[in-house]
Amino acid sequence: MARGTTKKIAATVNKPGRKAATASASALQEQREEARQTLLKAKATRSQYTGHLERGRRFLADVVEQKKTAQAEGTHSQADGESDIDAYGHVFDIIPNKYSVSALELFLVQKGLTEGRSLSTTWGIFSAFKDMWKNVQGETYRGPYHFNPATGIVTGNPAHSAAAQDMMEVLKNNEGAEGSSRNHASAMTIEDMQKIMAWSHKQCPDELICLIYSQVQTEATLDRDEVNLAQKHLALRAFATTGFTIWPRNFELTKIRRKDVIWNCQGPAPYNIPYDLVSLLNRKGHEYEIYPQPQTPEICMFTHLQAWVKFLEEVLLRRPLEADEFIFTRVGANGIVYSSDELSYDSVMKMLAWMCKEVGLTARYTTHCFRRGGARYRFMFTPLGQRWSLATIRWWGAWAEGESVDTLIRYLLDELTRYKKNHRDALCPIPWEADKSFNGDHILTAPVTAAETRELKMSFDRELRKLFVIRVISDFLTGLPSAFSRKDKGPCSVYCTSGDFFHVSYKVGVQNLVFG
Repeated sequence: MARGTTKKIAATVNKPGRKAATASASALQEQREEARQTLLKAKATRSQYTGHLERGRRFLADVVEQKKTAQAEGTHSQADGESDIDAYGHVFDIIPNKYSVSALELFLVQKGLTEGRSLSTTWGIFSAFKDMWKNVQGETYRGPYHFNPATGIVTGNPAHSAAAQDMMEVLKNNEGAEGSSRNHASAMTIEDMQKIMAWSHKQCPDELICLIYSQVQTEATLDRDEVNLAQKHLALRAFATTGFTIWPRNFELTKIRRKDVIWNCQGPAPYNIPYDLVSLLNRKGHEYEIYPQPQTPEICMFTHLQAWVKFLEEVLLRRPLEADEFIFTRVGANGIVYSSDELSYDSVMKMLAWMCKEVGLTARYTTHCFRRGGARYRFMFTPLGQRWSLATIRWWGAWAEGESVDTLIRYLLDELTRYKKNHRDALCPIPWEADKSFNGDHILTAPVTAAETRELKMSFDRELRKLFVIRVISDFLTGLPSAFSRKDKGPCSVYCTSGDFFHVSYKVGVQNLVFG
């Protein structure tokens, strides 16, 4: 809730006994509308509703475009009497029409069944449209829904229609159907963050970024493809590490502005460790000191956020960001930066889809994956002695004080609970035994066993054999006679036929040289 706005609205009622001149009718109406907008719903809820409505209208635009194309091709079907495409294009206006119920159903199907969104997401969508229609034209669109075919007049709230209510029941049953495959978004793991960063640095190495900076300094012509590549990777690194570190919801993360970050603060004496100070929208009193994390560079927000903003200012904009401009800003396909526009939900999802495809991640990651993954990592998966208490988790993630402890624990331990109920690692030489202690911590604190020592030696032996094979290949290739031209050299393959022997094959011309 906007605290300053609340104080302003309540200013005259917080001073008992003080009389004020009767305000004009227009001023009172304006104050009434302001109060309704700021006090009926919390600011965070209002922002979430706004996002759902915007996505609903983008969905509607796609549907209308499909209908127009089908009509032009003569394949348009008048399903549910939707013959008036122009009227259908206004179903998500604040004044509903006879097609609003049908369109709301389709949007819920798209999100809940086609895309597999959680029940909480579809309830948010349902509630957003219900709230929008409820708060227009007095009592006209409150209460039970009714459409009069003779007059074409809609009364009541389309969200209260039997069709919309039935669809929400379907989505509820689908979420909890016994034996169904639940399609929850996964929590980002530290291992996948390592894979993402390794892939990103391979595709966009530091040398490329240094080259771009040098070209900017010398005013040389930039390669647009190289700049676009660097922009995509630096933005991804900053977005992922910021989400994993301070656990913002997507609308909070995309709304971070330049004024919300103070660079290069100094920690207390005697160490004076540098940190960045970050504030988040809708988290009053929450300021985050972001320190370097050299031991885990794959989640170091301190490094990657600074790198992205530096690139944004010095290469893309060629000027400092203004205080109200967004850090995660919209960049057009042509490379033009729209610094007054935040990164849209669809753009974030496209970025995640691109990332998962290129890295080869099979988990279903959505905009919430970094918040869930970061919280679980700090609670369960950091090294012993570095894990956070539940009180710290609650404050850092801005969970409400009234949030049920059981709910928060389930949020953090859902994946761990499923893991403890199976024994998929029964064949592992050093099983995790997560059912015997929290997260298998007794394994980490127990003395080293003879079995663990043997496994450690075997892992060393495997690494040494790999190094030996690389040395053999190098020596072999160096000693090839010069008569063999490069074009005659075929592919080299290395493969293991058992736990102890490697074979190396190098094709030269028509001969296949094999040794092991």
